[in-house]
Amino acid sequence: MSTLQVQTLQGITSLQSNTSTDYSIFTGNTTGGKMTSFIAGGVGISGNSSGNTLYAAANGNVGIGNSSPINTLSVNGTTYLGGTVTATGTITGNISGSAGSATNATYATSAGSATNATSAGSATNATYATSAGSATNATSAGSATNATYATSAGSATNATYATSAGTSSLTLSAYTSGSGTYTVPSGVKWIRVRMVGAGGGGGGATLGPGGGGGGGGGYCESIITSLTSTYAYSVGTGGTGGTAGGGNGNAGGQSTFGTMTAYGGAGGAGAPSNGVWPGGDGGSATGGNVINTVGIPGSWGYGATLSSGLQPGGNGGSSLLGGGATSNSPTGGTNGTNASGYGGGGTGAGGSAGNHAGGNGYSGVILIEEHYNW
Repeated sequence: MSTLQVQTLQGITSLQSNTSTDYSIFTGNTTGGKMTSFIAGGVGISGNSSGNTLYAAANGNVGIGNSSPINTLSVNGTTYLGGTVTATGTITGNISGSAGSATNATYATSAGSATNATSAGSATNATYATSAGSATNATSAGSATNATYATSAGSATNATYATSAGTSSLTLSAYTSGSGTYTVPSGVKWIRVRMVGAGGGGGGATLGPGGGGGGGGGYCESIITSLTSTYAYSVGTGGTGGTAGGGNGNAGGQSTFGTMTAYGGAGGAGAPSNGVWPGGDGGSATGGNVINTVGIPGSWGYGATLSSGLQPGGNGGSSLLGGGATSNSPTGGTNGTNASGYGGGGTGAGGSAGNHAGGNGYSGVILIEEHYNW
């Protein structure tokens, strides 16, 4: 049988069992005070004698409102945290403003849904949304749209920086007419430039043979790794066809980018009288550090009379970025066909009993690939 030892000394009352090491110390009076309990190696502190409010177990765990803490800190009841909370592990359960749902959070790690969040399952307009399943304006997102930085993203659209992304690791600028100054976008490490000069016009025709086809524009290509901030450019204009009655076709204009030049194709010869009239030569190119090559020349106009009594004009020459025109009347007797492919030449007019004009060449083009990584 156990006995209870009661001892009072200077307002401090102690109670101890004679069969265990459990005991309590109560200080104060019957209306208030503090009780400290030493139970099986633990320490409990209460504002009164009704029970332990704060308990420190022998294994080092601490309980608040919990006398059997199974974690480092076990809290039973509503908790208010007024400052910044930093969590390096995993947050589970529903925590307002942090986990299950977080809006405009600076850090909302491993959150199911989050806006402006880190490590969120879904994140929109995130400053940092690392390893997110879906993210807009995000870093390391599975999918990123209009991203300022979309590093290692599965998909990125209109990205200023989209390094190692499944798509949009580069952007493309294209110039199809006019002239001006090209400015290298911020963050671009190197560019690839491809361009052609314009196609030449086909020759006109009168009685008899057809006019020659216009030549294709030359092709020039460079890879530029030592970039300047701007480059002057101009796009060649397609050569017009020769006038009806046997006028020569006009040459296509040259395209330029920095020190690169792709010349236009020559115009096809007009056919003012009987004979065989040649197509225009293809344009050449200079300044490319990858390739400089000539366009395909235009075909000769037919000088021999076909069974129909008509003589077709020659086909337009092609460039490496566009095909030349093909005569729409292989038996002759029509105006030449205009080219529709970049750098393509127009066809010569078909010879007949009347006068016909040659087809127009097509403009050149400048294509610039802008690469954001090596």
